[in-house]
Amino acid sequence: MINICLYLQKRLFPMEVETKEFTIFKLNMIKISFIYSSFLILWGVAISYLSDSSSFTSFIPSLLGVPILVLAFLSMLMPKRQKLFMHIVVVFGLIIFLGGADILRSFFNGGNPFSNYWAGVSKLMLLISGFLFCFLCIKSFRFARNNQVKST
Repeated sequence: MINICLYLQKRLFPMEVETKEFTIFKLNMIKISFIYSSFLILWGVAISYLSDSSSFTSFIPSLLGVPILVLAFLSMLMPKRQKLFMHIVVVFGLIIFLGGADILRSFFNGGNPFSNYWAGVSKLMLLISGFLFCFLCIKSFRFARNNQVKST
């Protein structure tokens, strides 16, 4: 039964290509990290501008996107250290996810999580995008581990 489910998953949702690195939509994790970090940086700047915020906290997505961008760039420059850099990147992804999880506190306390609309939207974006990014990173790590086992 499990083999049938795995077969169907690979056929219906082909996320892994028969290469030595994990790709999705023909992008490897370094490129995805570049895209995600750029998105976070632009999000922080755009939200700060749109909301006319004078608060430093509106730039939190940008501040979390910068290290991901730097580490992705270093991964590309130093392929021997890629494993280390990408593991640090996923830690930042986890921090982003946990930071976005703050929106759940408002739901459980009975408050309105969107009382400050832009802050609520940013937290929701961090929660969802951080989860998806961590999910892709974990899939990539598992793919690398499985590929390593098969090649030895």
